[in-house]
Amino acid sequence: MIKTLDILEQGDVFGEMAILEEQPRSATAIAISEVKVLNFNRANFELLMTKNPMLALKILTIFSVRINDAKRRLLILLMDDIQGKVADVFLMLYEKMHAHSDFKEIVLNVSQHDVAEWCAQPVGEVQKVLNTLSKSGKIELYEDKIVIHNIADFQRIVAQKRKPNS
Repeated sequence: MIKTLDILEQGDVFGEMAILEEQPRSATAIAISEVKVLNFNRANFELLMTKNPMLALKILTIFSVRINDAKRRLLILLMDDIQGKVADVFLMLYEKMHAHSDFKEIVLNVSQHDVAEWCAQPVGEVQKVLNTLSKSGKIELYEDKIVIHNIADFQRIVAQKRKPNS
């Protein structure tokens, strides 16, 4: 079974923990477009880090972002309500776009299946929520994207559904 853990962009890296821990990678990357890949072993990775402090800083920044992403995803999983989880996934993806508070139409390049995986809920249950949101005019559903008409609607849903102290 293939499960989407993350969607990487240009300049992103993966597998660095496997090098540092000297363990096989626990996940596999699938490219949906042309990519250039560099393969390192621990010795040349260490050499690269010691000879290029700016690259080492970039890797530390990547670790920091990933820790914050994991904390953000945990907030979604801690929510009991499936509608709240779906709304919070939309907010998480909006935040990852480095978006600000203009609340205009937002296009999320994700599938309904992707949303279900981030919610850790069955696809059918998430599709019910998405279809309800679509019928109410809050979103438009496409095969490979979801259009959100007003992100503030979802901020309100999450604020109402999130447990105190989470």
